Amino acid sequence: MTPMTDLMINLENFPEIIGKEFASSTGPVVVVDDDPQQRQILGACYRKSNCSRDIIFFKSGEEFLDWAGHASTSKESMPSILLLDINMPELDGFEVLQLLRQEASSIHLPNVVMLTTSSFQDDIDRAKGLGANGFWPKPMAIKDYITFFNTLNLATVAIATDS
Repeated sequence: MTPMTDLMINLENFPEIIGKEFASSTGPVVVVDDDPQQRQILGACYRKSNCSRDIIFFKSGEEFLDWAGHASTSKESMPSILLLDINMPELDGFEVLQLLRQEASSIHLPNVVMLTTSSFQDDIDRAKGLGANGFWPKPMAIKDYITFFNTLNLATVAIATDS
């Protein structure tokens, strides 16, 4: 398998990528994206999907890291999956992921899926090297986001019943 195929998400391999840990988690879906329009689109698509977990949005890597640091020391649920935009000002998604992995002993890490407009092999390789579980180029069609979230819900059911 090429590096691209074993990290790149498609709807068929998504349950394998997120794994059983996701199904056993009760934490929210967390999205970190600096683009308010993307957050609005993702939120609308999430509400139209069958996914029933809470969803939390952060507009920057710094805002998310502050929350994650607090959540790890409180009774707040850590995310079951983190959808992390790569191209952000201040801390980009790669830097956020690197900081998360460095703090792995104190912050329980969720499945991390890099969201991006890029499909460059260098970005995919860098994401994999930093420990991302998946790499998903942002879709152009709204229905693809809804299908993505529905697949997230189906993956939870399928993985839970396999156990």
